[in-house]
Amino acid sequence: MDSRFKYLDFFNAGAIYSDKRIEPYISTTDRKKINIVDSIFSFESLRANKAIYVFSSRRSSNLEACDEYIVVPGFKNPRWIIKNDKDVINNHGKIIKPTSFQSTAIWWLAKLVGRLNFISVIFPDKIVSLSRSLERSMSIDNSNSIGIVYTGSAGCYQKFTLQILNEKKQIVSYLKVGNQSQSRDKVKREFEALQLLKKTEFTKVCIPKIIRFNLENSCAALETQNIVSNGDRKVDNLLHEDYLALLEIYNAGIETCTTVSQYISSENSYKDTVLGLLSEGFKVRIGDSHGDYTPWNRFVSDNKVKVIDWEEFSQRVMFYDLVYFICVRGILINRSSAKKIKNRCEKAIIKFSLMMGRYIEINLVKSYLLLCLTELHDNSLDDAFISKLKLVIDKVILDIERG
Repeated sequence: MDSRFKYLDFFNAGAIYSDKRIEPYISTTDRKKINIVDSIFSFESLRANKAIYVFSSRRSSNLEACDEYIVVPGFKNPRWIIKNDKDVINNHGKIIKPTSFQSTAIWWLAKLVGRLNFISVIFPDKIVSLSRSLERSMSIDNSNSIGIVYTGSAGCYQKFTLQILNEKKQIVSYLKVGNQSQSRDKVKREFEALQLLKKTEFTKVCIPKIIRFNLENSCAALETQNIVSNGDRKVDNLLHEDYLALLEIYNAGIETCTTVSQYISSENSYKDTVLGLLSEGFKVRIGDSHGDYTPWNRFVSDNKVKVIDWEEFSQRVMFYDLVYFICVRGILINRSSAKKIKNRCEKAIIKFSLMMGRYIEINLVKSYLLLCLTELHDNSLDDAFISKLKLVIDKVILDIERG
């Protein structure tokens, strides 16, 4: 079983029980995988309900008064925990991270076999819970239910995002839960960002509204409104609407100016290189930044951009969000060359600076790009992404050295 499950308190509290009602439906091998949570989960207490069974079987459980969740692709690498319901499965897919052919293929396969009622045959790993036990444990309204649990990446920043559905199986909100110190802090930071941003009257940007927030020593939970609809576009390339939206986000706060030596983090892997290439007096303009502006965190609707996942919101060097988007698209989606990614970043910086009413010379474009890339390098956790990003950074460094 994937190590991330040890963090999922509302599915696994380490206590194992036997229940006569479920025994006829599982094999001896599956019986060893049964795990029933040992405490009571509520939104206020953020603990788990004694009603969850985890097992692997290609047969449907057919237990009365129980809900069945399919783990896709399986316990070894759980990306999504999806309620075994056609309508729920069809809702899945608007918010996914298409970072590999494999993950995209898994999503399409899950939808196809779900429509044919074969999903438990293709993906046998499942969680069977007493009817609405998970909803009750999360203090979800009786008319709503949990459709999909996004497990996120394993590790210290592990978070779980629960999709909340109404009676018509429409997504009404998302509930994020973090139960480690780092993931709890991320959930808290998103709450604080949304609290701050709601004071700004955006015309080009739409952000989620906060429904509720709870913070304890062991866990943090944030429920936010679903702002994404079926008519919204999710496109991989940067649009003109993106430039307008990022400009509005940047201008939402107060722009400040500092020196490169003051701005660059003492822990930055490229600090000595950057300070050696740029003079200490190099002026760095910083302002509000989303921090995780990717093709799957923003959706275009008419002339507005709907932006989700604000947990990395902070003040950063201008152009950071543009460079982040282009690098993620180029490295994870298109598998572009380092040279092509660098050139696209430079063009985007020039366009954005002109929209800001500023002209930036090409040597300054490369300097700003280097700052963005080195900061992105230290903010990234994916080794494969970092490895390709280093090639882009090397290209920029070489350009600057050549003058």
